[in-house]
Amino acid sequence: MKIGIDKIGFAMPNYYLDIRDLATARGIEPDKFTKGFLQLEMSIPPVSQDIVTLGAQAAYDILDKDDLEKIDMIIVGTESGVDQSKASSVFIHGLLDIQPFVRAIEVKEACYGATAALDFAKNHVMNNPESKVLVIASDIAKYGVKSSGESTQGAGSCAMLVSSNPRILEFNNDNVCLTRDVMDFWRPNYSQYAFVEGRFSTEQYLDCLTTTWGRFVEKSQNKLSDFSAVCLHLPYPKLGLKGLQLLLEQENNESTKLTSFNEEINKKYKISKPEVFDFTTNGATTKGFVIYPVDYDKNKTYPAILDIHGGPKTVYGNVFYNEMQVWANMGYFVFFTNPHGSDGYGNEFADIRGKYGTIDYEDLMNFTDYVLEKYPIDKSRVGVTGGSYGGYMTNWIIGHTDRFKCAASQRSISNWISKFGTTDIGYYFNADQNQATPWINHDKLWWHSPLKYADKAKTPTLFIHSEEDYRCWLAEGLQMFTALKYHGVEARLCMFRGENHELSRSGKPKHRLRRLTEITNWFEKYLK
Repeated sequence: MKIGIDKIGFAMPNYYLDIRDLATARGIEPDKFTKGFLQLEMSIPPVSQDIVTLGAQAAYDILDKDDLEKIDMIIVGTESGVDQSKASSVFIHGLLDIQPFVRAIEVKEACYGATAALDFAKNHVMNNPESKVLVIASDIAKYGVKSSGESTQGAGSCAMLVSSNPRILEFNNDNVCLTRDVMDFWRPNYSQYAFVEGRFSTEQYLDCLTTTWGRFVEKSQNKLSDFSAVCLHLPYPKLGLKGLQLLLEQENNESTKLTSFNEEINKKYKISKPEVFDFTTNGATTKGFVIYPVDYDKNKTYPAILDIHGGPKTVYGNVFYNEMQVWANMGYFVFFTNPHGSDGYGNEFADIRGKYGTIDYEDLMNFTDYVLEKYPIDKSRVGVTGGSYGGYMTNWIIGHTDRFKCAASQRSISNWISKFGTTDIGYYFNADQNQATPWINHDKLWWHSPLKYADKAKTPTLFIHSEEDYRCWLAEGLQMFTALKYHGVEARLCMFRGENHELSRSGKPKHRLRRLTEITNWFEKYLK
């Protein structure tokens, strides 16, 4: 007998939040969500909506009179029940006016609950061929305001009618299940919101996926290539790509090449893979990365570039960075790290409010010391660059040390007092990040401003700024440029008309090329 899903329906709230607006409000680069998560919107349920109303809504449109008479079991899989004693399926049963002789239960085990419910439904129909089982997955994921899981919230429901002779999907009898007691995600009774350790949770998701898949392959003798499609539970969309890549590697014991767009480029240029290592600074361990020059010769010494990421609550990883590879092909070491303020190492590590230019500066200098001692780099030919927060740190560095031969400051911050009233990131951002305002501790804002120390600068510096950058307005780069010129330091300012804060990532191709050309020429002038 064939048993499976005969009908399926979905429901979501009518309200959503643009994930880029959330990023802006939290002082995070939008790319972290849009590209890091592959997410654009977050569903927001109104106070009048819960898992019961969502579940009933998903089922209402797919059930006819015959279904209402033949359904004799309702199972709701959820992690956000509405009552400690009463199953949410009881409420849904009443809302849908299903015949009374029904078993109504709730299965709770995070996202696993609904898959277990489908298995229970299959067994019930197997023993009762005329029965129909309504399985509903319904959840409202909530995390605390400004918590690490805030960006992965959402709400929605899926209703599935399980019966014999299904029209949509037939179940096999080859299930594999895995249970682990892992505290990556939990919500005890005393807490209104769930707790999540995002980095750990991602690791556990991928390990559970590959472990379960390995067991399934062993049991069924099927391979990934036997499937025309794969459906994955996704805490966030990009995790699916990571999961599928691991399954491909597991099957082939190597990465599978899916495209060949860059073959001609690869004939002309080479890729230098970063050397990755743990680095301890100010009592914390973070990651360090060093990219060797292409065609590296151990008997030579090389110039080098320190590259500082934006944010600060973003993170560098072992991925392809276009401009770094350009410089590696031109004979530079490129080194970069995740100082205090970066994401991915816990909330305490990421919180540098009121500390800009202190512990983060120390981390970067400690890292520079470490790299210059370990690698064959000419200490007299080292440059520094960065954008946004990285531009801020570049401005800060040239006012506190002359160890760098030159600098390139991009879309930077130089004056927290002027920036307080001139940014689209939100009126609250500067006050929150600096723990000060022009009216409350004005001196603190000035103390953390690189402009204060511009009279100490000796480093030739290039400033890159977009004329329509409303995140870090043109005045921020212009002030620092003017100060250096006033104090007799060589400086160059390049302004890009029609571009904004996203120049390096989504600007016009001709402007992106010109930006990289200007920065590279500056390094070539002083470091070669």
